[in-house]
Amino acid sequence: MASPSKRDLKHAGKLLPPRLGLVFERARLFDMLDAWADYPAISVAAAPGAGKSTLIATWLQSRQRITLWLQIDTGDADAATFLKSLDVLLGSTVAEPIELPPFRADDLSDLAGWLRRRIRLFIPYLPANWALVFDNHQELPADSPLQVALAQAIGELPRGVQWIFISRERPP
Repeated sequence: MASPSKRDLKHAGKLLPPRLGLVFERARLFDMLDAWADYPAISVAAAPGAGKSTLIATWLQSRQRITLWLQIDTGDADAATFLKSLDVLLGSTVAEPIELPPFRADDLSDLAGWLRRRIRLFIPYLPANWALVFDNHQELPADSPLQVALAQAIGELPRGVQWIFISRERPP
C-alpha cells in the first residue's frame, strides 16, 4: 500500500494546527519549552481555554520547527482510525510515496510493535528536525492500547524529533 495523502481523510482539519489570530509571545513559557526541546516527548496539560494549543503553535512557529499536527477526536479511540490519520499525516510530508504494509486486525495484538516499525519506516524520509503535536490527547481513553503504543514508540524518535501531547488532563 502506498503512503496515503492528506486527500485520503474526510476531515483534513484533523491535520492542521490551530488558526492563530493576534497572539503574544510568552517569553517565560517559551523559555520553559526551550529547556525541554531536546526531550523526545513533552506533555502540556491545562484546563480548556487556557491557551495550550496556541502556546505550542506559536512556540514551534517562533522556533521555525517543522510541525505536524494531529487533532485527536473520539473516533481515534479506534486504533485503525488513529493509525490511518497518522499515516496520512506522516505520508503528506515525504516527497515520494512510501510502500506501507496495511494495518490488519491481527496487528492489534502487538500495537506497540506495529507503531514502532511504522515509525522506523518513515524516519529516513522525514526531515531531521520536526515536531508532531497530538492535540486533544485526552480524547484517547486512558486504558487504550494506543497509549502504551505511543509511549513505546517515543523510543524510536531520533535526536531533533519531538512529540508534544496537548491535553486537558495529565497523561495516563
